[in-house]
Amino acid sequence: MKRIKSALLSLVIILCGVPQLAAEVYGTIIYAEGSSFRLVRNGTSRQISVDSDEVFGMEVIPGDIFQTASQTMLELGIREAGAVVKIAENTSFRCSREPEDNRTTGELYYGRVRAKVTRLARGSTYRITSPSLVAGVRGTDFGLDVIAFRQRGDVHAQPVAADGAVSADTGDPEYTVNDGDATVLHRVFCFDGSVLVGDFSGPELETVVLTAGEKVERLVLAGTAETGPLEKMTIDSEIRAFWDSRPFKGIEAGIIPVEDEGVRDVPARKPRFAPERSAGHLRVPGTITATLMVLGSSALVSAAVLDSMTSDDWMVRAAHTSGCIMIGSGTVVTLLSLIGR
Repeated sequence: MKRIKSALLSLVIILCGVPQLAAEVYGTIIYAEGSSFRLVRNGTSRQISVDSDEVFGMEVIPGDIFQTASQTMLELGIREAGAVVKIAENTSFRCSREPEDNRTTGELYYGRVRAKVTRLARGSTYRITSPSLVAGVRGTDFGLDVIAFRQRGDVHAQPVAADGAVSADTGDPEYTVNDGDATVLHRVFCFDGSVLVGDFSGPELETVVLTAGEKVERLVLAGTAETGPLEKMTIDSEIRAFWDSRPFKGIEAGIIPVEDEGVRDVPARKPRFAPERSAGHLRVPGTITATLMVLGSSALVSAAVLDSMTSDDWMVRAAHTSGCIMIGSGTVVTLLSLIGR
């Protein structure tokens, strides 16, 4: 009886662990240009060069935080959401997933991001949040900005990055701030489709639906947000110019067709793309793993049956051992396929 319990416990632990490994993938890096970026994963931070061989095709897991340097841009392919997210320079962005309601999310701490979402899986949603606003979509091209301003002169401000360096100019009319005040602009805009925007800065949740060519903004001054309803405005030329010079460049089969027109500013560095993988290459490890798991499970069940029918310990041990070996081999194949992606 103890041997039966041991076999069943081994089977449950291993079979439950393998799906967890596969479920922890958020997406992949499909394009990068510039110098370097910082990746914060499981509480550990490291600087990664864009030229590193590990960058293109690198798997992203929920909880990863990307912090781009000046002139560095990344694109993340999120297959489950049918989306590509462009992370601009001087930006901090966290990747998240809420499996209980099948929701893929991103959190913008500061900087600028843009997302194209074309094919959400049935029942799935995708949204990006900032400290003040949240944008949820179903098939659209939209973006968020969180831009801090520094005192300039007597009453005007200019955008700055989190490290204190002056970031790319927003081109917006200068915002009036009082001497010594910290000011942050929160903005959501929609290039195509529609986006539902929620404002969490007030005592009650306020929502508004943006359509193509519209934006909303919140100016947070010294920790206190603007009051009043969100007002839809027309996207200004600065937003369009900023993203026209930073079009989507990543290509990954089955995620999103990139239809941007030309590039106004050609990057100084020659971009590299994630290598494409054939469908057969991806299916083989999965087939081997499934076969080993089925055979290993059958062997463990046989061991349990033999244990109750015969006193031949050798046959029971042989069946139990072979089952554990096959399941363990399937786990190793799964790990190697995940590492080699």
